Amino acid sequence: VISSHSLLEAFDNDNSLEQWLLTKTVALVAEISPQNFGFYEKLRLPILILFINPERRTDNELVKPFSEAAKKFYGKISFVTADSRKYESKMKALGLFRGPHEPAIGVNVPDGKVLAPFTGDLRIWKEIFYYCNDIISNNVKILSPESLQHRAQDAALVTSKSNPSMKDIKGISESFDVATDMVTLLTIENFTSIALDDETQDVVVLFHETDSEKSRHLAPYYKRVALRFKELNIESVRIARYDLRNSPLPRRFESYDMAIPSLVILPAFSKFPPFRFFSDVFKVATVMQWIETHASVKIKLPELAHLNDEEKKLFKEQIKEREMHRMQKEEL
Repeated sequence: VISSHSLLEAFDNDNSLEQWLLTKTVALVAEISPQNFGFYEKLRLPILILFINPERRTDNELVKPFSEAAKKFYGKISFVTADSRKYESKMKALGLFRGPHEPAIGVNVPDGKVLAPFTGDLRIWKEIFYYCNDIISNNVKILSPESLQHRAQDAALVTSKSNPSMKDIKGISESFDVATDMVTLLTIENFTSIALDDETQDVVVLFHETDSEKSRHLAPYYKRVALRFKELNIESVRIARYDLRNSPLPRRFESYDMAIPSLVILPAFSKFPPFRFFSDVFKVATVMQWIETHASVKIKLPELAHLNDEEKKLFKEQIKEREMHRMQKEEL
């Protein structure tokens, strides 16, 4: 039963009745999901997120002190837990990175700013309490894009020391090289100007991680895509990559629970969500055809666009030989 006093409370501080009802029905601590994240955003409250690996007992034990702090800020701050393996992109958007910063607490605020993550002891609820007090009092440092970049680079350095670099196997597992390949490297500093502000180009972006074996397997194909567009003199398409080991996820992609690596196209005339992600078999020909289909600036690729003239000649000779071999077998 809601008292008349409580109903009057609903209109204090310029809150709407809907906002008040939402606040009063939210759980003390809940596990975040794609289904309920929008609900929490509607509350227009800071969202304190405890990133843990649920399979680790020590991580699960951190929910108790987290919940104790939540009791003190019910209705002022939302408290949720998140599986760090599933929400790695969200961690990065908040300046946190798996490995060096795991488990961890970050805060999602309504105005879109990135606040410095919690640096205290996750096992002590009072330290979480003091951090929440600072959030309410606007005493938590706001991280600049440069600060986020430095945090990403520091995390990448720690990761690289614990994971020795892998050797390139040409055509199978390769690294990118800004000096030799035709793929534009995007960072948090240049992403907006190159990928979003330029309406003369369709920008294709591979979100990847430098030391990820999955990303390394895609690199030979993706570098070849960039090379072929260059050789075909198609200037309306820019092939780019964004290394999430060295830069946080761009804000425009925070609402997407992206797999890494992921390939997305930002059409010249449509730089806003919903974005179109590549979902076919990652081969040079299929990626090029996908770009041709979804580019705003219309292009017409030649037959066998993924091959240069010499390769086309060899390919056609192979087809001819196979056909002759097939016919000979049929005659026998």
